[in-house]
Amino acid sequence: MTRSSLAAVLAAAFLLTACTHQATVSPAAPQTVYSDYQSKIVGHFALFVESEKMSQPPNIKGMGCGIHDSITLDARDAMKASLLASLRNTVERIELVDAPMSGSQLAAAGYDAIIVAEVEQYAVDLSVTSQLFTSNITADAKMRVAFKADARGGRTTGGSIEDDASHTNSMGSLCSGAKPASSAAVQKLMGSVASKISERVSNSERLRTAVKSRP
Repeated sequence: MTRSSLAAVLAAAFLLTACTHQATVSPAAPQTVYSDYQSKIVGHFALFVESEKMSQPPNIKGMGCGIHDSITLDARDAMKASLLASLRNTVERIELVDAPMSGSQLAAAGYDAIIVAEVEQYAVDLSVTSQLFTSNITADAKMRVAFKADARGGRTTGGSIEDDASHTNSMGSLCSGAKPASSAAVQKLMGSVASKISERVSNSERLRTAVKSRP
């Protein structure tokens, strides 16, 4: 290998490493939940969150940061923690479980009901806008989450929440702005979705009645 070829390989390796960004997504702080009720739902709840789709990397649109860009974005655990924190303001007691549970399993484990949330669709798109002296990078995050609340006697409420959020940062050196833009957009989106699910749960008269009247 000639010196020029070696230099080209090393340069390409440097660009690949330099433009690889690990984005850390923190759980969203609980947002205000609008409820028709003054009190939390009394009872012991289980929460199962299927968030595997939230480990996929963002989609880079256009020329953006170049062909070597690689951004790792894993928000699976952050989504679970965000929903748990939000629902703690809605129900008296709740904890994460590893799998959905039937009515008999709920009773055997001492739970009054289970809330199940599944991330059905999820995507983060990154795009770059350039002006005369500056360039910005925008992250657009969107997701659809199906949820349900089952008491020991069966389904009490459920539905689907679809939402989106965005955040813009300066592109920075070697596209370093992609990481904070992606993290902020996803965090904002998780907080919004979690509050909407919590609102639906809190306002479910059937759920409140089922938990209150359990044996």
